[in-house]
Amino acid sequence: VRENKMAWWGVGIALGLGMISKYTIVLLGAAIVLFVLADRNSRKWLSRPQPYIAIVVACILFSPVIIWNMQHEWASIMFQSEGRLASKYAFSLPRFISNVIIFLTPTGVLSVIAILLFRKTILSGSILSSTRVSNDKPVGTLDRSYLLLVWLTLFPVAVFASLSLFRASKLNWTGPCWLGLIPFIALLVTQKPDLGVPKLLAWCQRAWPATIVILLLFY
Repeated sequence: VRENKMAWWGVGIALGLGMISKYTIVLLGAAIVLFVLADRNSRKWLSRPQPYIAIVVACILFSPVIIWNMQHEWASIMFQSEGRLASKYAFSLPRFISNVIIFLTPTGVLSVIAILLFRKTILSGSILSSTRVSNDKPVGTLDRSYLLLVWLTLFPVAVFASLSLFRASKLNWTGPCWLGLIPFIALLVTQKPDLGVPKLLAWCQRAWPATIVILLLFY
């Protein structure tokens, strides 16, 4: 998004280390590929070496896991793939929704909805501006950053929601997914409620301080 070719090294390192921790981070890799294909300004990276270098870096970092699985009849990979699919059928979409509400709190869920509905209002109140060119960066950098982070959040969430249609849902499934929206939730918390902003946005801005205090006391 910011035309920084060195950032691809960070992508490769993050995905490689992430897959050592949890295989489902591959969903972020898939989301990045889909974003590059969908975003006209990003497609030029397909003809450059950096994304492919990132894939190689990720594979090198993940290689100890592959070697271990080769030596142990693909134990962990089989458990996370065939083992999961072989589990009994369970329609758990209502549980998935309730898990998201518990994880994010009602304020968090409504904030996610507000972030999706009122992008221009949120971004126009931030320090940066999507209509200005800064440091010779392309116009629309903030707007595309928003789209990337939202996509990196919603794509894995959609996959987990689909899985909940026929497999049991777990509370921790979507936990890491919401990290992409933290910058925009932070904007909600720090920006002063202005007159004329949508009611849902204003309510979220007012609700977060109380929600944070309640959560801290609860924890």
